[in-house]
Amino acid sequence: MQATGRDGFRVLPVLMILGLVLLAAGQVQLLREVRRLKKAHSETHGGNPAEATTQTAASARFPGHRSDPFENPSPGGRSGTAVSAAPMHSASSLAALEQRVNELAQAIRPQQPTQPQQLTTGARAVAEYNVMNPPPEPPPKEPEPEADPAVQKRSWGEEQVVGPPDTATASDAPSAWASRDQDAGPEWLQLDFENAVDVAEVRIRESYNPGAISKVTGVINGQEVTLWEGTAQGGAAPRDFVVPVDGNLQANSVVVHLDTARVPGWNEIDAVELVGKDGSRQWATSSSASSTYAEHQHRPRRANLGFDADGTPTVVQP
Repeated sequence: MQATGRDGFRVLPVLMILGLVLLAAGQVQLLREVRRLKKAHSETHGGNPAEATTQTAASARFPGHRSDPFENPSPGGRSGTAVSAAPMHSASSLAALEQRVNELAQAIRPQQPTQPQQLTTGARAVAEYNVMNPPPEPPPKEPEPEADPAVQKRSWGEEQVVGPPDTATASDAPSAWASRDQDAGPEWLQLDFENAVDVAEVRIRESYNPGAISKVTGVINGQEVTLWEGTAQGGAAPRDFVVPVDGNLQANSVVVHLDTARVPGWNEIDAVELVGKDGSRQWATSSSASSTYAEHQHRPRRANLGFDADGTPTVVQP
């Protein structure tokens, strides 16, 4: 397996060091072989080792070379046999030595590392699928819980008064509450809030044909206590009809009464805000009405309460 990338560059120094070690070992082996040959030649001829080595090398390179050009060796003579045997022995040894040196040189020759394949610009790793060892299948996903459907508000229904105002201009907009009939007389709209507070103000957003509000009450133990009652002037819409509360009244529900005959046309309300004496402000969280243009169904009127001279709530007959 060929090393690629960073691994290939890490293997290169190791191969170079190994080559140097093998080269040194080859040189040592070569020196030992040369010394052995010198010793063998000296023991055979008893002459100068250096001269014998020179003659042996010449005999190996030139097989027909004779150490003495004026010597006529006799094939059957003793001296001719001795002289010719030694060069033959030296030539074969040097040939074997040369072959060994070539093998060592070939072994220690450093190998060129394979260049890692360059990835194409912009390429990225991808997952693989092995047919012999496929990955385990992921567990099935649990179905996500379905989100609660958004509350559908009916056009001109009393639920349009829940939350902050969303009618920006004076118009007969379906985003506000309207009674079933226009100019029909008394109507009421009740608003409930999340927290009971000492009421400082009740702020009513009139979004179309303002001026029909005739009374505003707070609800205590299911009974209405009058906070304001009278005749309001008409004006431009949208506007906030503000009812300040001077007495001590803790409530989380108010009722807005209208006389739709006072102002011609549809008298529409977009939102109601309850302001506490502690500075808290909250919009209505639920609502009900005497009638609504959304369903054209009347609802019964409620009993009214007022204050005695000493400030005690009392029932006021309509």
